Amino acid sequence: MAVLFKYVDVGYVRSFITDNVAPIGDVEKVGLDEAYGRVVAVDVRVNEDVPPRELSHVDGFAVRVEDIGRVPARLRLSKGSSLGAGEAVPVRTGWPVPSGSNAVIPVESVRIDGGFVKVFYKPPRMYEVIPKGIDFRRGEVVVSRGAELMAQDVMVIASLGYEAVDVVRRPVVTVIPTGTEYVEGGGREFTSYLVCSVLRAYGALCRREQPVPDDVGLIARAVDEALRASDAVATLGGASIGNTDFTWRAVTSLRPAKYFRGVKMQPGKVTSAAIVKGKPVVLLPGLPESAFAGLTYVLLPVVRRLLGLPMDPKIRLGYGVIGRDSYVGGKYLPFMRTRFVKGVGEGDEGMPVVEVIESVSYMVSPMLRSLGFIEIPPHVGLLRRGEVVALYGIRGFLRV
Repeated sequence: MAVLFKYVDVGYVRSFITDNVAPIGDVEKVGLDEAYGRVVAVDVRVNEDVPPRELSHVDGFAVRVEDIGRVPARLRLSKGSSLGAGEAVPVRTGWPVPSGSNAVIPVESVRIDGGFVKVFYKPPRMYEVIPKGIDFRRGEVVVSRGAELMAQDVMVIASLGYEAVDVVRRPVVTVIPTGTEYVEGGGREFTSYLVCSVLRAYGALCRREQPVPDDVGLIARAVDEALRASDAVATLGGASIGNTDFTWRAVTSLRPAKYFRGVKMQPGKVTSAAIVKGKPVVLLPGLPESAFAGLTYVLLPVVRRLLGLPMDPKIRLGYGVIGRDSYVGGKYLPFMRTRFVKGVGEGDEGMPVVEVIESVSYMVSPMLRSLGFIEIPPHVGLLRRGEVVALYGIRGFLRV
């Protein structure tokens, strides 16, 4: 199979994933302590009205508005779950109001006079009464299938009396670094830690394998074995066409049904993907900034597709103003480019002033110093001072 690149744009990548990767159908039940961030598999519905009956909003006395004519009015002090004509029953905040009542007078607004309660104003109906079902109605869907559970969702589900919730099984992704230098040469492989950390932040279970030497057969065997225990596989390194770049040859030796070779983005242009035995295999570059791009625009969309979520993983952090002219053209001008930026001040209306961090792909310090990253459209070669740009981040990566 030919190894030359035929770059596709990011839009094609999304279509490729949609057409070839199906959401996981497996459902599991988890306790609410483990539910945060999981994807709901079945609509969560309310079993009864909330609150199930009318409640008092304050400490005070439940009354019938029609019993208060001229004020001050004297009502007989009574007790119990029902209210007769001319009576007032003491209630506490959150207590059910007695049947027959239609208002609550706060305790600080009355005076106790022997066996009577003196009321000094006539309230409107339902004054300081929490209506039945005002929060939720029976049968209402409070968290829909396909939603990622946030803290407020878990709280609401617990308030409804649930102790567990049905969620989509976490996708298992195996990450396989490649490179003889990591096996025999004493090199330090670290990009896989970045990839696995971000995958976990997006709800996947990541299996990080030990590096595999630059050998077609060994890489193919590692990928084949990983596919048996995973929903997706990602390789790291060896994705280009150099003398020791064997990953593409290894993956294609497994007879993929579909594939694409390269993406019109820089860095990360060698990122590729194939469908092998019905499962996605993503070939990521080994260098950190390039791997970050491939992770953001290919591997994370795969994971979100497996979870049944919208594929774009990016988080818009806001906007920034370019602080100085920056040349961003060069050989890959027709490609979409991403650049990390740092904050250098504050502009009008509190908008941060940012500058592109100059770097090369093997550097890791730009990631540590960055405020976020920007997308530069194809054929834009210069970012001008004062230009407003959107700032993006991804989970588990930026301190936002």
